[in-house]
Amino acid sequence: MQPILTEADGADVLVLASPLYFDTISGMLKVFMDRMIVKGDPHFSKTDSGESRHWKNPDEKLPCLLMMSNCGFPERSHFQALSHWVQRAALNMQTELLGEIYAAQGGLLSMELPPVKSYLQWVKKAGYEIGLGQALSDETKQALEQSFLPDDVYIRNANQHFDNTLAENNLNRNR
Repeated sequence: MQPILTEADGADVLVLASPLYFDTISGMLKVFMDRMIVKGDPHFSKTDSGESRHWKNPDEKLPCLLMMSNCGFPERSHFQALSHWVQRAALNMQTELLGEIYAAQGGLLSMELPPVKSYLQWVKKAGYEIGLGQALSDETKQALEQSFLPDDVYIRNANQHFDNTLAENNLNRNR
């Protein structure tokens, strides 16, 4: 962890990336964030809204956050708990959340489909925007929220893939 903490020192942006597991972050990212606690001050104070927070050293520059995730489900609603988590993380770290990039239908990301290629170009544009110290533009956010396929087409093809994989596994098991 020490080399990672050293690498993160002075960073402008901390990109948090995780596949969606049971509507939230992976255990690996959770452990990473838990171990980041050593970077904070253990003392408490109340905010203007009446909520307790750890103190923030005014001389310490904390990186802004960017959250990225994908899931196999077709609906973006599966990212709600993760989104709430990262918003709370930014609030508790007393830093800015620059953006959230969530890809539903994530199983398609490795395929050479025109909508996937377009999506990846928008992810690249999002990287430029963040790299220039900007929040994600409304145009970029909107483009990144588009589905690759209609939900019914995606579900039908995903289920067919699962059926084929399960049948193949059963065949191999019976050999």
